[in-house]
Amino acid sequence: GLAQLVNNGTTNFSGKIINLRSDIWLNALSDSTNNWTTIGGDPTASSEMGSSSNRKNFNGTLHGHGHSIYNLYCDRGNYFQCGFFGSICGATIDSIAFINPTCKGKGMIGVIAGAAVVGGNDILNSIMVVNARIIGQSSGNNIGCFVGASYNLSSNTLTATNCGATGYIYGSYPGGFGGNCEHSTYTNSYFNGTIVPTGGNHGGLSAWLGTFNNCYSNRSVAAPGDGRN
Repeated sequence: GLAQLVNNGTTNFSGKIINLRSDIWLNALSDSTNNWTTIGGDPTASSEMGSSSNRKNFNGTLHGHGHSIYNLYCDRGNYFQCGFFGSICGATIDSIAFINPTCKGKGMIGVIAGAAVVGGNDILNSIMVVNARIIGQSSGNNIGCFVGASYNLSSNTLTATNCGATGYIYGSYPGGFGGNCEHSTYTNSYFNGTIVPTGGNHGGLSAWLGTFNNCYSNRSVAAPGDGRN
């Protein structure tokens, strides 16, 4: 319902607060029965940022209150902007965990959001991503455990504090936090997992740019074709 309200243009939730009051199981463990519809984004984005006229953004606040979303499965096929949110703009998301998420798409993939776009400052705080499986196509770029890319923020910023992620990331320009973390600042955050680069730069925190304060990465790098993509 939240995705429907944002995606059909009814509201972007600017100035509104959503409170998660219990854990949510979107699938059974390792199940892909329920393919998640991203909240916002360009539904047919054939390029990283897609069409600004077709793209809907989530601008509100999501308080997780320490609850978890289990077994998110989001397969965008040959499209970009894959994640729980397709794109965020001036959003605040905090105190939530994503357990065993799987996200697949062409590129611009992040468990929290595929893209952070110009128009507002985004805040991420106290977010855990546990045992993520992020799969990008070799012809797409910018994938990570938090936000795929924030390079379109221009004068705005994305600020993340006290966040952590573990998992497996496969694709072009992969980073533990994000593929392109331009205009992003991460503080007191970490990534622990495996990165399989199929092209471009790669990094334990970011494949390209970003500001990192007291952040940590314990990443191993594997070659493509290890069987998990």
